[in-house]
Amino acid sequence: MTEPVTTTYVRYLYPGIFFPEESIREVADRNPGRVAHEADPAVFAFEFFDRMRTAVLAGGEEIEMDSGAIGKSGLYYIDAEPMTAADVAALPGDHSILLSNMRGNDWDPVLRCRTGNFRPLEEGDTVISSGAPCLREGEQP
Repeated sequence: MTEPVTTTYVRYLYPGIFFPEESIREVADRNPGRVAHEADPAVFAFEFFDRMRTAVLAGGEEIEMDSGAIGKSGLYYIDAEPMTAADVAALPGDHSILLSNMRGNDWDPVLRCRTGNFRPLEEGDTVISSGAPCLREGEQP
């Protein structure tokens, strides 16, 4: 058996038709300020996760084992704007479907992402500035 190796990744979210598109990249550490600052303008949010890998001996063979995604962070929304139902109702255009979803799912507030899409603000999610200081996850400025 080999020692487990932990690798940290960032998963970027991009607007999609029905669900967000995504890309994943290995990173040296969980530094949300740096990731937000360096993210492509098409990225509206990201999250961190880890994967552990090791090899075990089973039946005389060495088998690679992978944990899958573990230790997920909440989502970091880059330059998003929290909006209440009243804020959304005051926007130009028809937002009746969004308002209905907000009421039906108790989403108040929602976030208007920097890419123009709206997302519910879930527990553990954070709004971060693309000009945020480069701190590690959990550090305070």
